[in-house]
Amino acid sequence: MKQRTAILIFTNSAKKLLHTKVITSAEFFNIIEAKTLKTVQKTGLPYFHFPESQQNGINFGERFSNAIASVFEKGFQNVITIGSDIPHINTRILKKASSRLQNKSCVLGPSTDGGFYLMSFNKKDFDKESFAALPWETKTLKQNFICDLTSKNLEFSLLEPLSDIDSSEDIIMALKSSRLLPKSLKRLFSKLVRLTKHIFSPNKMHHSLFGVSKLFNKGSPVILSN
Repeated sequence: MKQRTAILIFTNSAKKLLHTKVITSAEFFNIIEAKTLKTVQKTGLPYFHFPESQQNGINFGERFSNAIASVFEKGFQNVITIGSDIPHINTRILKKASSRLQNKSCVLGPSTDGGFYLMSFNKKDFDKESFAALPWETKTLKQNFICDLTSKNLEFSLLEPLSDIDSSEDIIMALKSSRLLPKSLKRLFSKLVRLTKHIFSPNKMHHSLFGVSKLFNKGSPVILSN
């Protein structure tokens, strides 16, 4: 096999996300997912898209670890995993993760909600059982996973932090910093901001894919205690 590294896009359906995020428009998620797929394709790396219908397991940890293991079973030595709710993801970040995996056990992209927007592993150091047992969708995920890596003496690397889109304010702030965004991302945010008048619902639980749970009250997120 020429390529040692593959990308895994692990996503929930728009229908399910409507029940777990503060956004009430399926179009919102479809726009970001299409952008994510195009970004991944530009890397030139093999990729596998695991939508909800192809996931196997009784909880998030099992479904996620099973998907990663299935890519390793195809013969790849490294797997880069991402969701589809991080509009700022780009080919530079994905290629950086791929490069660092050559001499690291794990490369992580921390998200500003306390979880991760990217998690990548090499096959020899991936422990499927302990990975599945992590406290997924809680504010202790990042701390627990890094402690687990450290206890096993595994070397890991951290990428720059990124934010997902949780509220209309997130989109507006992104547009205010548009000088730092590529034209394609500016167009994406401009389209998304036109949707924001009716797509954000207050007082709904939010679950980012690899992150924590938040309760939104009039746009102000508060991290729930466990």
